[in-house]
This record gives sequence, structure tokens and C-alpha cells, in this order.
Amino acid sequence: MDRFTALCQIVVLLLTHFCGGQSLTILAMVGDDVILPCHLEPAEDAFSMTVEWARLDLNPRFVHVRRDSAEFLAHQNPSYVGRTSVSSTKLKHGDVSLKLSNVRLSDEGIYRCYIPGQKKKLEVKLAVGATSPNSISLAGIHEVSGGMMLDCESKGWYPEPEVFWLDGEGNLLSAGPTETVRGPDDLYTVSRRLTVEKSDNFTCRVQQKNITQTRETHFYVPDDFFVIQSRLRFLSIITGLAVSLCCFCIFAFAFVVWKWRPNKTRDETDVKEREITITSSKDTELQSLNERRRDRQGGEEDMTSEGSTESLNEGRRDRQDRDRQGGEEDLTSESATEFLNEEIDKLREELKKNQDEHEDVKKTLHVLTECKMNLDFFPKELELLSSWIDKQIINNKSELDASWRQWYKDKYEAIIRDLKKRKEVNETLLQKTKKVLQRTNDQISQTTKKKRELEERIKKCLEEMKKQTNAI
Repeated sequence: MDRFTALCQIVVLLLTHFCGGQSLTILAMVGDDVILPCHLEPAEDAFSMTVEWARLDLNPRFVHVRRDSAEFLAHQNPSYVGRTSVSSTKLKHGDVSLKLSNVRLSDEGIYRCYIPGQKKKLEVKLAVGATSPNSISLAGIHEVSGGMMLDCESKGWYPEPEVFWLDGEGNLLSAGPTETVRGPDDLYTVSRRLTVEKSDNFTCRVQQKNITQTRETHFYVPDDFFVIQSRLRFLSIITGLAVSLCCFCIFAFAFVVWKWRPNKTRDETDVKEREITITSSKDTELQSLNERRRDRQGGEEDMTSEGSTESLNEGRRDRQDRDRQGGEEDLTSESATEFLNEEIDKLREELKKNQDEHEDVKKTLHVLTECKMNLDFFPKELELLSSWIDKQIINNKSELDASWRQWYKDKYEAIIRDLKKRKEVNETLLQKTKKVLQRTNDQISQTTKKKRELEERIKKCLEEMKKQTNAI
């Protein structure tokens, strides 16, 4: 059985050599010239032989044809016109290899070399690839970590390549996802972003294993960049605190306005109603006393004008009237006492309400005062940071003018853009902080005034209660 298997393998190899079936793979890059090999063995003059190069997947399939010692290109595929040739000198030595110029992506495929007179057939697979140099650019500053964002981009690859980032020791780094775009020419553009937070020499590697092509680009990040970034991170922290504090003060201001506006109207209404009630009650009591005084005067006048006989009877009636009036006066005194007790109860309720509101005002005033103390710090710090940013912009512009390498220029331009952006944010926050500070000061003044008004009202309530108690 083993002898039979070995015999079959030998027969297959002989058939492959003499009857066709041989194949090999040739790699070519886009734009290059490539030779597709094909030879007669043993070597002999093939100048006058018919030679056909074809791709069976095309229509027409002929790539290059030679007959009767001359080129025969009547049926050549249009995509190969002017790009194929066979060396006349090498034909005399049995070399019928095809030269293909200016290789295109569409040239990829299997080519057949066929010599009918020799029954020679050979298949050659052409693999086409494309590469391009990498470019590393500074994409900006990461908003959260403050690290430098590096973009590695490479255009014009085929097949689709892979992108890797490495540190100075050649270790793979964790980076963002690879972004891939395939253009109308079927070439790939790839890019990948890396955020770095320390000084090192970083490498972007783009590779395609199928065509064994690799391109590398290096980018050095200096230490001084992260000195600037540490200061910018401090600026971000200060900015965040200022924003939070401003929001808190605005909320406190809105709460105070909501709390007091309805109460002020309600308090004024209650005071007016109480004053009207007291005035009305006093008027009623005064009118009753005046009526009793007039009745007594009328009785005395009648008593003087009548005779002595009726004087005794009138005196008796006067005593009865005085007894009756005394009873009415007692009744009136009880009503006044009851009225005064009611007034005292109302005064107690008003006193409690004013005291509660006074406590609320004291707490609000305390919060606003603390808010103002914190806000007083931020404008000065923000102004110092603005001055520091201006100096950094000037320094980086000087470095930019002195730089001659493009990646250094990109670095300083990105830093300057980030500094200007942060300065705009800082200036906007400074203006808003000043406005909030002014509103806080105004609200403190209003709150202090409100506190004094409540203290005055509490004092008046206590005095009124003391007066009413003494009247009882």
C-alpha cells in the first residue's frame, strides 16, 4: 500500500511539471513593475513560438499574446494596454516571463502562462498590496485625565492593515479602537488614538501580515508638557468648585425669594385686619358710653322741672334705672375683657409666627454669609489663573516660533489652542462669579433688613400684649 501511494505521488509530480498545474505567488506593490516568471525546461529558443498570458476570470481573458515572432494584441484586455511586455532577448533562452508595469489593485489574480507547441502551462498568482507612511499628530488634551491625545493615521493601504501603539520599551499599549475607511480606489485609511500621561518615546506601528509590510513612526513627549498639564488640571478643579458654588448660591437666592415674597404680603394683610378690628371695637365701646352719658343727663333735667310730688316717684325710678345701668355696665365690662383676651391670643399667634420667621431668616442669612465668604476667594484665584494662562500662551508661542520639527509645532499649537479655550471658560466663569457675588451681597442686605423688621415687629407684639394684659 505504501509503495502504491509513493508511485501515485511521483506520477502527480510528473504530470504537474509537463502538463501544467505548477503555481507560485508573486507579491507586488501598487505602482511597481513586476515580473511574472515562466521558463522552458530545458531551455530552448522560444522567439518564434506562440506564447499566451491570460486571466481566465476576465473577458477578454488575454493579457499578452505573441505569435509568429511578433506581438499579437488584437484581443488584449483593455485594462492591460500599454503595460505588458515580453523580452525578445530572453525569449531566445527560453524565458517567456511577462513584465507588468505600474501595478494596480485590479491586477490581483491568477495568470496562466501557456505555450501550445510545448504543452507548457504554468499558473502564477499575483498578490497586490499597498502601503503608506504613518503620520502622528497631536489631537488635543483629554478633558478628564489631562493627558496628551496622539492620533496615528496612515492612508493608502491594501489589504486592510492593523494599527498598534508601543511604548519606549516596545510594549503594546492600550489605545482606542482602530477607525477604518475604505476609499473609492479600494485603498484603506486607518487611524488610532492614544492618550499618554507621562513622558516617553511612543511608536505607532501599522502592519499587514499578508503582504509582510510594516511601517513605524516615533513621537517623543517631553516632561515639561505635563508640568503645564498639572497646572491646567488644578484650574479645572477650581473651575468645577466655582461652578458648584455658584449653582448653590443661585439656588439659595431663589429659595429666599420664594420663601419671603408670599409671607410679606400675608403679614401686611394680617396687620391691617387686626388694626381694623381693634379700631372698630374701640369705636363701638366709645359710642355705647356716650349714649349712657346722654341718658343720665336727660333724667336730671326732667327731675328739676317737675313738681315735688313727682320728685319722689322720679327718684325711685332713677334708683331703679341706676341699678339697671349698673347691670349693663357689668355686662359691657365682661365683653371688653373677653375682647381683650381674644386680642391677646391673636397677638400670641402673631408673635410665634414672627419668631419662627425670624429663625428662618437667621438661618438663611448664615447660609448666604458663608456663600459670600467662599465666593470672595474665587474671583481673585480666577484672575491669577487668567494671568498665568496668558504667560503660558506667550511662552508656548515662543517655543512654536523656535521649533523646526513639525511634530513639535503640532504639540505647541495644540497646547496653545487648549490654553485659549480654558482662558475663555475661565473668563466666562469669572464674570458669572462676580454677578452671583453681587446678587449674594444684595440678598444679604435684604435679608438683614428683613431680620430687623421682624425684630421690630416682635418688640411691638410684646409691648401690645403687655398693654392688653394690664388693661384686663
